[in-house]
Amino acid sequence: MTTAVPEWAVLARRDLKHCEGGGEAVAACWDTVPTMALRGSAHTNFARRSMAIPVGNDARSKAVRGHELLHARLSPFTLHPEVLDTWGVSQHAVMVAEELRINTVLKSSEVFDYRQLKDGSEVNHAKSIAGGTDEYLYEAVCHMVSTMNTGSENGVYKAFLERYPMMKEIRQMLKATIRKHKRVIGFTMPQRVSVSEGESYFYPTGFVEFTIPIALIVDSFQRTSEEDAERYLERVRARSKSSPKSGQSAPLIIAAPQLTENGRNFLSRTRRASASGRLPKRLHRMLTDPERRIFDKVARHAGGIVVIDCSGSMGLSSEDVREIVHSASGCTVIAYSLMSGAGKPNAWILAKDGACISAADFPTMGQANGVDEPALEWAVRNRKKPSDPIVWVCDGHVTDCTDTSHENIREACATLAIENGIRQVPTVEGAIALLREWSQGRKAPPSLFGAVARWATSHGVISSSSGDTESEIIYYDRIEKITNQPTKEKTK
Repeated sequence: MTTAVPEWAVLARRDLKHCEGGGEAVAACWDTVPTMALRGSAHTNFARRSMAIPVGNDARSKAVRGHELLHARLSPFTLHPEVLDTWGVSQHAVMVAEELRINTVLKSSEVFDYRQLKDGSEVNHAKSIAGGTDEYLYEAVCHMVSTMNTGSENGVYKAFLERYPMMKEIRQMLKATIRKHKRVIGFTMPQRVSVSEGESYFYPTGFVEFTIPIALIVDSFQRTSEEDAERYLERVRARSKSSPKSGQSAPLIIAAPQLTENGRNFLSRTRRASASGRLPKRLHRMLTDPERRIFDKVARHAGGIVVIDCSGSMGLSSEDVREIVHSASGCTVIAYSLMSGAGKPNAWILAKDGACISAADFPTMGQANGVDEPALEWAVRNRKKPSDPIVWVCDGHVTDCTDTSHENIREACATLAIENGIRQVPTVEGAIALLREWSQGRKAPPSLFGAVARWATSHGVISSSSGDTESEIIYYDRIEKITNQPTKEKTK
């Protein structure tokens, strides 16, 4: 008989000191409770430090034990409702998505046979769901996700396919998401997640980057309280048939929250006393000011637009974004990140004309990019003068509408940045320093960073450049017109 040692699985994690519950998970020995190798019988409980596992020496019992040990090795110690609200996902969707993550990791293992993760009840349950109404689609999607990459996957899929033909597109969508995020599936480095009240929690990177995108897809097939049966079916059919084209950005959908706070600062327009002018508005200075500055002079500081990438790879908290907003509130500030679900906003105007958004009205944003190119295009179109500077706060990881890195998107963003003299900086500190330089009349040369910078240099579209070896920012001094050059993607 092969035994399970949950303590060793937990100790191998890299997030023990950061994630809530990590200390308790290794505070004492775990209890292992014998159970049957049936669906729903085995489980892992971090709070009680207990694991219910089958104790047989057969292949199925071993596979189930491996599945539970992977939960101890990779799954979050606890789920906070406020964090799930920030992500916009339900706990049920997160649980089935996490099952898929564990199944996927176990499938790649050479120790356990993932095909043994079945007991025969999965297909019968699928047939029971398929015997219901069309509104059971959400339950069908949840069941299919929880059995993917197990021995019952094909049987469950076939049981649903005749009743719900759209399952083919849904399964393809899920498999594409699995391929896209598989590289981080088993990472346990802690990743900070900030909620609207300003609190922060840490979750394993693999959970944030893999499980949550899957859960968002699952929840997009859930019926809302505002939808009747007809509208629900119409929406989910459109959702399943929507297959975004690789290499294209998603359409930009801008929301304009209320800007209720006074954001005037060193970048805003100010009035100063002057000895010349048209109308004397400071007559009281005739007696107190030796230079008799009784007129008003309007000092207009550097305007411009700040574009902030708020995707998951940036790791920005709401406080980070608000710090940029308050530092640049004399400018127009727009933040973007792709949300799951059709028709949802993916860009938000956070400051404009000296007013900025309050903490209470700060929007919930997504985890993906997807609209880097149209966000930059919007900034170029909406600056008041062609000479107005544009700051782009981005790490250079730009993606298409499926949130996949693509040559076309890197080319489009680099072209926009170079032809319009956009300053790209990867950090909050860099953006604020750049804004302060503007207020003092010093403008740094245009700059690029990350994958966007590498595309520009490898294709020779930056004529003269110098690199900052510490930050990997590339400053270019002279801009030449970019011709349409074939990329590797287009020449295939």
